[in-house]
Amino acid sequence: MDMLMQLESRIKAGQQEFAGIMGELLRRFRPDVVSQFEHRDQTYVLEPFLFTYFSLPDGPRRASLDQIIAGHLPASRRPDRIPAVADRTGVVHLPGAGYVEATGSAVQLRCVPGKQGAAWYQVQDSGVERRPYRPCRLVNGDIEVMSHGSPLVAALFDASDEKAVETIAASSELCAVIVQNSLDIIGNVWPELHGILTSVLRRVVLFESAASNSFATTRAQGTVFCNIGLGRSEAFFIEDLAHQGGHVAFAAATLDQEAYFRVPSGTTVGELTGEVRDRRSLYVALHGIFTEALMSHCLALCLERRVFEDACRQHELLGRFNFIFARFTSDLRLLSELGVFAADGRELMAQLRVIWTDLTIRHASRLGTVDLAGQGYNFSYERFSQLNPIGARG
Repeated sequence: MDMLMQLESRIKAGQQEFAGIMGELLRRFRPDVVSQFEHRDQTYVLEPFLFTYFSLPDGPRRASLDQIIAGHLPASRRPDRIPAVADRTGVVHLPGAGYVEATGSAVQLRCVPGKQGAAWYQVQDSGVERRPYRPCRLVNGDIEVMSHGSPLVAALFDASDEKAVETIAASSELCAVIVQNSLDIIGNVWPELHGILTSVLRRVVLFESAASNSFATTRAQGTVFCNIGLGRSEAFFIEDLAHQGGHVAFAAATLDQEAYFRVPSGTTVGELTGEVRDRRSLYVALHGIFTEALMSHCLALCLERRVFEDACRQHELLGRFNFIFARFTSDLRLLSELGVFAADGRELMAQLRVIWTDLTIRHASRLGTVDLAGQGYNFSYERFSQLNPIGARG
């Protein structure tokens, strides 16, 4: 897809700018931490929870910088002792390393040697040594699927949905393997998207909630938050990883978001259309249509390649493709009529129209052939299958 190829350089530049911002903050507040890393190694400054720590007024109460960084250090350079903050159940998260069990909220961790030069942290509590009860769970080699919540993660959820954090451990246990399978499928059908996703993603947080949608935020840049209450199949995760991972990539590509518009990017769509209920800013709407294009194209490729032998999963792909494509069509038409784009925005919109046209032609036999009545903001396969029994189509 030409759009991804053209955005790739902007994504890389945006990631470098993010790294520069985090690096400068670390040098300002903790130059001793920066000195522990090789000069050429800049990957640690894209640790998502550094973004969270520095974006929160109470970041230091939710984690220590030592705790966030320690797991990214070579074993031989990890400090002998570091302060850390545990969650309410007494679990300390060391990003990139694992989890340590403690008995209080503010603890001191001691580094201990391991086999083959490895090193991890323990808590010495009342004379009882406690080892990490679980190392990080990784998919695709270096993307961490969180196995437990943390105070930093809790801050990223709405206060009214704090119970969602308590579901992370069980959600990870249920679906981490499915996340890996879904990434593998994306890699097989669309290597370019897989390459971009794996270049920007550092962490996946799985949770279950009836109150929250899946989401991504620059306050934890590099992390996607997937709500398994909305689906647990590979079809769901293919869509959701393309969706939320697309937001992460687009955030990096559009750090200069004003360059895309002739009017302020914070102008709401409703201000321009008179539809007061549409409170999306122009930038948010552009984010949305970009990810709709990614999801539509990825799901279409999965349908073409018949990635699932199981008829139900293939049927689910058909429903999700029609659902997302209908939203893509609506948003593309709406934004195209507003006349608000500068040169960069017009170029992107032209590329989006090319994708839409290509999908319309290649999938004419699949589009508009299903009943999407009763669908809400998120696709429900249960509802879809009731109205569209598995048949010959798809």
